[in-house]
Amino acid sequence: MIITVNPEDLAKNVPLDSDWYEATILKMIVKASSDNTSTNFIPTVKIKKDGRELDHYFNSKALGMTEAFAAVVLNKPVSELRKTGYSFEPDNIVNIPCKVHLVQEPYQGRINNKIDNWLPAGADTQPAF
Repeated sequence: MIITVNPEDLAKNVPLDSDWYEATILKMIVKASSDNTSTNFIPTVKIKKDGRELDHYFNSKALGMTEAFAAVVLNKPVSELRKTGYSFEPDNIVNIPCKVHLVQEPYQGRINNKIDNWLPAGADTQPAF
């Protein structure tokens, strides 16, 4: 067997600059945490720029951290969700366009990308002055 690695594959190993990127939420899986004391909710996002896929972890012990993500999947403003609360079905989170803000973060001696914010696909990422 011969394993071939092309330049596009190698480029996905280089972290993207910290910025907003168009993406698609491909799916969300649910699984128990490693210590079985909570549940992880893990959306997988495909970055449009180069096709790389990133997982993001939400945990049942900090569900408030899902508000920007929920605003995207429910297509509602965060301000509304803060007033009413929200619920969503992980199995229904498939192929949802969005924007994600990536940052660079060290992990086990390497710099990796991490999602630190979410916006609907058509949202403006420029600050209002």
